[in-house]
Amino acid sequence: MDYLNQTNIEDGLIAEIKLRKKTYDTITSWMRLNDPRMRIIRYEDVLGHERKTFRNLGKHYELGKVRQEIMGHYGFKHSAINLSTKKHIRDPSPRQWQKFFTPAVERFFEDSYPGLVQE
Repeated sequence: MDYLNQTNIEDGLIAEIKLRKKTYDTITSWMRLNDPRMRIIRYEDVLGHERKTFRNLGKHYELGKVRQEIMGHYGFKHSAINLSTKKHIRDPSPRQWQKFFTPAVERFFEDSYPGLVQE
């Protein structure tokens, strides 16, 4: 985290993308499955609706009502908005990445994970 706060935003974002390689590789492999049971939820659609989104995920995966409520509570408690008090290179607001994704960062991400970002 110290490195990310000491470097310029562009280099910091590229470093963070590299750091998250395992996560992006996993997401990429899931996307290739094209399984209708899988739910894809956009970050922008979750913010401000964490409790409902996680509850709906529980419903989609046919969990009981109690587990749906637990998922809703967990999703809200661990949401980006609630974690935003921690020092970080970026804020958790919707579409904030568009301000910082320079052409170089966008090229690096797209070269590393082609087609992962879908508008």
